[in-house]
Amino acid sequence: MNAQNVALPRRIRVRLQAEKVLHTVRSLARVADRVFLTGHGLREMLGTVETDVYVGTASWITRDDIIDDPRRTADDGSVSLCAAARLEPMKGIHLVIDAVRWLRDRAQLEAPGVTLEIFGEGAEREALAERAESLGVFDAVHFGGTYAYPGPFYEAIRRHDIQLITNLNVEQPRIVFDAISQGVVPFCSNSVRYRKLGVPTRVLYPTGESESLAQIVQSLLTSKARAEVMPALRELARQNTLESMHERRAQWVQNVLDGTRRPN
Repeated sequence: MNAQNVALPRRIRVRLQAEKVLHTVRSLARVADRVFLTGHGLREMLGTVETDVYVGTASWITRDDIIDDPRRTADDGSVSLCAAARLEPMKGIHLVIDAVRWLRDRAQLEAPGVTLEIFGEGAEREALAERAESLGVFDAVHFGGTYAYPGPFYEAIRRHDIQLITNLNVEQPRIVFDAISQGVVPFCSNSVRYRKLGVPTRVLYPTGESESLAQIVQSLLTSKARAEVMPALRELARQNTLESMHERRAQWVQNVLDGTRRPN
């Protein structure tokens, strides 16, 4: 994905590298006794293997990080969006800029309307800025750069109402739980990596479709609508804190050891 706009020889080399990695991963899984992965998207990448595969979750939040108080944002006909990722094609950040354009055209928002802050740096930053300018939404888009994790980053995303997650690859980024922990509603693609997490369908949109993403944003423009989905999101986050994940993984490892331990 990241090499799609480079010269043909480079694209061929990258494709060969990708196939080599995929072959290596599948070969290792076929001969391993057990496999541990982070994310259901990666599980599908393995294909069919005759071994026990444990699928963990990408999350760095602790129980103490989760804010239980609902966000009290003014319903003034506006919405504050943010997106955080390395600025490269496979992260799909161009989709959020397109969604802002759609919302400006269709959602009939009052002033100040829709604003978007993009966190992160990368090779696509200039192209994304040019896209925002060509679509006439450059005034609504701010590039916030990077913040230290977790405290400063949490504080930065807490300024917003909605976190847009637009990854086009198979990974399940930890940002989904970062957002929930800070009372921000995450919008995710309806791919296997989020559906199997149990993310509420109300915040899922078809992968890669900016118009559908914008329509989902439109359906949750009010703080009341967003507050309705937060209890289910917080419960999901509580099930996927570092503490709970460590407990489940430790139990899995113990089960593996008990199953393979030979009698004296």
